Amino acid sequence: MVKESLIKLNNIVAFRGKYPVLSGVSAQIVQQERVWISGPNGAGKTSLLKVIAGLFAVTSGSGEVLNEDIRNYFLIREKVGYIGHRPLIYNDLTPMENLQYFARSVKELKHLSKKNLNLKIKEVLSELNFQDRLHDTKSSGLSEGQRKKLSIATVMIKQPQLILMDEPHGGLDKSSREFLDGFILKFTHNTFNTIIFTSHEDQCAAPIATRNISLKGGFVVSDVYSDVS
Repeated sequence: MVKESLIKLNNIVAFRGKYPVLSGVSAQIVQQERVWISGPNGAGKTSLLKVIAGLFAVTSGSGEVLNEDIRNYFLIREKVGYIGHRPLIYNDLTPMENLQYFARSVKELKHLSKKNLNLKIKEVLSELNFQDRLHDTKSSGLSEGQRKKLSIATVMIKQPQLILMDEPHGGLDKSSREFLDGFILKFTHNTFNTIIFTSHEDQCAAPIATRNISLKGGFVVSDVYSDVS
């Protein structure tokens, strides 16, 4: 079966102030890929991720993300699941309350009653192995691994086809990293979903990535496919 292209980038240029952060990036990413974006600090990894997420304006070039023009930022944000290096979590809310808040922005969920919405949220929390007691625990009291799970849950409530993760392994212990890797593999296995993540930790990224796009100075310096299944 031919896999659909989820992302098409053609000579994308982006500036932060007077300085270019992406300098003519071109790539095509299809369904079921697990793409690792690597490179030294300042290479443009996070900027590229944010361009794909509709969070960073492009200066020139063309492209599509999930069949939306690269400049249709709002529509792209609705469709894509983005998890930044620092989780967007409200510490004074419980995991349930955080998810209720984020669910309000998902148009497919707006018609649900409060009861059915809470059932949907509990399903997501259960899939991510949250314990019942965490439904009533303030998010400020969560461990780093639990905060990562909650970040994943806030995007999984959208049921996205594409998830973007910025340095997802950072600050996690061995158990949390194993959970994260399992989630990434499960999200793409037996589905047509795709994950793109940045990482400078080769030992974490290489075993799970089907492809490695390496940046330096805002340019793509290599694009290599692996035999990881």
